[in-house]
Amino acid sequence: MLGNQLLQRVRVKSSTDAGRLISDKMRDWILPYWYTRQNNPLLPTYVFGGLTFCNLSYRNWTAIRGGTAGEVLFIDRMGVLFHSRLRLSFEIWVHTGERLLTPGGFEKVFQRWTPDPGIETVSYYEHGICKTQLLPFANSVNEGIICNISLVNRSEDQLKLSAIYLVIRPWDFNGLSAIRQMEYKDNYLLINKSKVIFFEKEPQHCFFTDGIREDVTEYFQLGEGNAGLLAQDGLGTGLVGFSGLPAELNAIKLLIGDKKNFNGIRGFLAKKNLMVDVSNSLNRIRTDTAIDQLLAASLGYLRFFNHWPYCANIYQIFVFNRFSDGSWSRNCLKECLKQVTWDGLIHNGDIRPEQLLVGVADYFKLTADHHFIEKNWSTLKRIGYAIWHQKVKRILLADFGLEKHSSQDFFYERCLWYCAALRELEGLANALRETQESHNFKEQFLALWSKLTGLLEDNIKSRGIRVISLRQSCDYGAGIIYNLAGAYPLRLWEQGNSYVRDTLDFVLQKYSFQGGIYSPFEFQGIDLALSIRAGQVLIREGYDYTELLKLLFAAAGDTWSLPGRIHPLTKNGIGEYGHDPEVLYQLLLLVRSIFVIEEGSCLSLFPGIFTSNFWERPQLKISRMITYFGEISCSCSCIQDQIQIDFWPQYRIKPEKIYIRINNAFRPVYADNDWKKRASLLEMNPDFHILRLKKVKSAGLS
Repeated sequence: MLGNQLLQRVRVKSSTDAGRLISDKMRDWILPYWYTRQNNPLLPTYVFGGLTFCNLSYRNWTAIRGGTAGEVLFIDRMGVLFHSRLRLSFEIWVHTGERLLTPGGFEKVFQRWTPDPGIETVSYYEHGICKTQLLPFANSVNEGIICNISLVNRSEDQLKLSAIYLVIRPWDFNGLSAIRQMEYKDNYLLINKSKVIFFEKEPQHCFFTDGIREDVTEYFQLGEGNAGLLAQDGLGTGLVGFSGLPAELNAIKLLIGDKKNFNGIRGFLAKKNLMVDVSNSLNRIRTDTAIDQLLAASLGYLRFFNHWPYCANIYQIFVFNRFSDGSWSRNCLKECLKQVTWDGLIHNGDIRPEQLLVGVADYFKLTADHHFIEKNWSTLKRIGYAIWHQKVKRILLADFGLEKHSSQDFFYERCLWYCAALRELEGLANALRETQESHNFKEQFLALWSKLTGLLEDNIKSRGIRVISLRQSCDYGAGIIYNLAGAYPLRLWEQGNSYVRDTLDFVLQKYSFQGGIYSPFEFQGIDLALSIRAGQVLIREGYDYTELLKLLFAAAGDTWSLPGRIHPLTKNGIGEYGHDPEVLYQLLLLVRSIFVIEEGSCLSLFPGIFTSNFWERPQLKISRMITYFGEISCSCSCIQDQIQIDFWPQYRIKPEKIYIRINNAFRPVYADNDWKKRASLLEMNPDFHILRLKKVKSAGLS
C-alpha cells in the first residue's frame, strides 16, 4: 500500500511469517484494534493484499521522553503504549465485573496534551472512565516515564468489583517482536532480562504465558498466576493487574524506565525534574485560536527531540534559533561543527555543510553571538572554500544546460543552498571585519547566482515552463517544493518573484488536495512536511493558506501531534512516523511565519494575518519575539470595523522598513508615522507604533 521502503520491508515480513502465525497459532488472541480494522473490507482503512500484521492504516501516536537522552515511549490514540527500544506494547485492559474492555472496545477515547508536559488519555465505558496520565521524569539517577492509572465509576457503580490490567504484548506498530523472558520480582517487571517497569505498590495479579499455547485471557479461566516465563519462540505475553472497588483503583502509579537497570524507588522518591524550559516561547504568541494549543503542544514535544543526533537537521536548528534561549542552538551547532573533517565536508549526519553554514549565520543574526563566530571562524571558512572548490567551480566551468547538468536529484535545490551559504559567509566576514574574506565570498556568491539564473532562463526557453524538474528524466512531482527553498527559508528571491509564483501555481494545480500536497512518485497520501513547506511560501507570497490550517487541525488529533503522511479521507497516519519530528519543525516555522518574517534589511510583520480567511477578527499579542533586528512586541485588536496594530520594538539593528501585507478587505485609515502602499504591501516607517485598518468587506471563512 505504501511505497516507503522501510514500511514495505516490515509489511512483507509481517505478511508472510506473522500472517501465517496469526492464522495458525494466535487465532484466539485478542489482537490489536488496528489489525482487525484494517482487515475489515467495509472500512476505508482496509488494506488489500491479505492479512498483514503491521499497522498500515492507524499510524498516529505521540512521543514522550523521560529526560534528554532516554528512550522514547509512544502512545497511540487508543491509549496503547509502545516501548521503542524493546519494540513491544503495553495495553490497558479494564474488567468492569461484567465484561472485559480492551483498546478499541471502549465507547470513546479522549486524549489531550498537558503542559507538564504530558499526555492524558480518558477511556469511557458504561460504568465510568479509565484515566491514564504519562509524565516525563528525570533526575540524577533515572530517566523514565511516570504512568498514573485511575478508575472512576459512576456513583451508583461504586460497589462494583473491578480490575485494571497492564498487558504486555510481543508487537509494536511495525509488527511482531520477541519476548523470550518475563519475570515479576520485588515490584519490578523484567522483560528480556531488562528492568522495564517499577510498580509503586504490589500488584494482585501476575500471569505470563507462551502465546503459542494460549493468550493471557486464559488467566480469567484458570485464576492462577505465576511469576515468570521463558518462551523460546519469542511469543511471550503477560498481564500485571490490580482489582478491588473503584475507589481502591484510583491511584495506581508505575515508572517505565529507559535504562537496562534503573532504580524505581529512587525515581519515585526524587523530585520530578523536567527538561529544557521553553516557557518564554510559550508566552510569546497569543491568538485566542486553536493555534495557541497547537503551538504550546509542539513546543512541548520539541523537548523530546532536543538531543544529538536528532539536532542534526537544519530545520530543527532554525526552530531552536527562534524558540529557545540560544543554548539549544549553540550546543547543536557545536556538535555539528565537530563533524567537519579536514577537507571541509561532513561525511556523517543529516545536515549538509552548506546547510550548516546557513544555520550558523541564522543563529548569529538572532543572537549576535560574536564569540561563537570568532571561535569557529576557521572551520566556517574551511567549509566555505570546500564548497567553492569542490562543488561550485564544477558548476561554473560546465558549458551545458540544466537538464544535462542535473545528474543528481534536487540539483537546483542544492545549488540554492550553496548560494545562500556563500552569501551568509560574506555577512559573517563583514561582522568580523574580515574585509578580504568578505569580498571573496561575495564574488563567489555572485558568480554562482549568475550561473543559476542563466540556467533557469535556458530551462524556460527550452521547455516553455518556469518550473525546474527534480530529475534528469524531466519528472516534476510535488518534490519541486524543495526548489522553493530559494524563497523560504533562504529568501534568495524577493517576494513576488515570478518563478516562485509560477512554481507555487503549478504545485497547487497538480498536487494539491484539501490544502495538502500529495507526492505520487514514491508514496500515497498527503505529505505533511511538504504541505507545510509549501504553506511557508504561500504565506510569504501573500496566498491564502486557510485550507492548510484546517487540514493540520484535522490531522493533529487531541494531542496535537502530527504524523509524516496521512490518508486523504480518514486523515489517519499512513507513513513511517506516527509523530514526525520533521513535520514538527516545519510546523513551528510555519506558525512563526504567520506573524514575522525577516526580509533582508526589512521586517515583514503579520505576513499571514490579513491574507487568510482564517483570521476573521484577529485578536493577537506577540511579546518579546526574537528577530534579526532585536526583540519586538506587538498586538492586533478589533474595534468594531477597525483593526488596530500596536508595535513596540526594541531594535538592536533598525530595519529599513516594516512591511505589512493586506488584501482587498482592508485599507489603512491611520498611522502615527510615514507609510506608503505598494500593491498589497504597506511600507511602514520602522519607528511607527500605531496603525489602524478599516475592514471594507467580510473575509469570511472559506
